[in-house]
Amino acid sequence: MSKLLSGVVAFGLVCALAVPGVAQEKGKKKKGELQGPAAQAFQLPKEIELTAEQQEKVAALKKELGPGLQALMKKQSDILTAEQKAARKEVGAKNKADGLKGKDAKAAVDAALKLTEAQKKEWDAAQKEVAAYQGKIKEKLHSFLTDDQKAKLKPAKGKKKAK
Repeated sequence: MSKLLSGVVAFGLVCALAVPGVAQEKGKKKKGELQGPAAQAFQLPKEIELTAEQQEKVAALKKELGPGLQALMKKQSDILTAEQKAARKEVGAKNKADGLKGKDAKAAVDAALKLTEAQKKEWDAAQKEVAAYQGKIKEKLHSFLTDDQKAKLKPAKGKKKAK
């Protein structure tokens, strides 16, 4: 009986030591995996369940178009000074804590950035590039969705469907 008990205790210790290591690995992002806003461009609403084949297509699309989107976003971010980046991060955290979204959140970020006229022009041009690229991603994502899945998509804000 004592051998059984010592075996159970030993197994328990091994599990107790292994679980935190597994949990840490699970939380880490894989190298080369898209993160942040670039990853959000490939997300679909939770109501849409993809088949295994569709999931493979999304993964392939991320590999194909993800780096280009990250490059455009980095180009846009590089317009800002270190102080402006810090201010944007701070205001973003405050917006999240206050539950601010949409136009109100954007207005708060814009006010904190204090962009120069030259930066505004560069920023707007870069934003148009990012938006166009994201549109290309959405178009390709939607191309392999079924009609039922497409029906679950929310219509684009500010755009009305033709009747």
